[in-house]
Amino acid sequence: MTAGFTIRRARPEDDAAVARELAQYLSFIGDAFEPEGLDHDIAHWQEEYGGGHGALLLVQDPAGEVVGTAAVRFLAPGVGELKRMWLRPTCQGRGLGRRLMDASLEEARRLGCRSLRLDTESKLEAAVHLYRAYGFVDAFNPSFPATARPAAGSVEPSAGWVDVDYLGIDQGPIVAMIENHRSELVWRVMRKSAYLTRALRRAGFTGGWLEAAR
Repeated sequence: MTAGFTIRRARPEDDAAVARELAQYLSFIGDAFEPEGLDHDIAHWQEEYGGGHGALLLVQDPAGEVVGTAAVRFLAPGVGELKRMWLRPTCQGRGLGRRLMDASLEEARRLGCRSLRLDTESKLEAAVHLYRAYGFVDAFNPSFPATARPAAGSVEPSAGWVDVDYLGIDQGPIVAMIENHRSELVWRVMRKSAYLTRALRRAGFTGGWLEAAR
């Protein structure tokens, strides 16, 4: 079912096709394009995936039209990242995803990567199924004893404990830290706490805003 489809590296003259397909990818997952933020690699794909530190692959249909993408880039010695894996919905279910994954893994090996990381979304059901079929796992704890029997999840010899679920217990503090960095909101609120100022003084802290809080 994949006869006539080809997978190759992107070239500078593919810029318009790359922009079109990755715009469709972002639209499909419901994200806005942030060229100088999370989507810097899309806006500057030739820089991000060029040379010896990455590769952007394209899927072409029998008519020569680009209908999919996948990218691999070097993160650290032995570690790479798989990104922007996308096939138009009309091209899914033909085995192209496996061909694209195989080509991506070959590029990762060329970069010297022994392990790959990726992030995905639950709405990309076909992609999630493919990642799991290739051995990618979700939340993990490498320190979990291999002989233990977890109540949830499973134990993978190479990764430790893994599970398909994760808890967002850290998301609140992360958002608070971001806002504190921007406006010092947390500091300003906490400095008004009599309990905090009393505890800091009893712990031996002096000077600075503690003096002003008296």
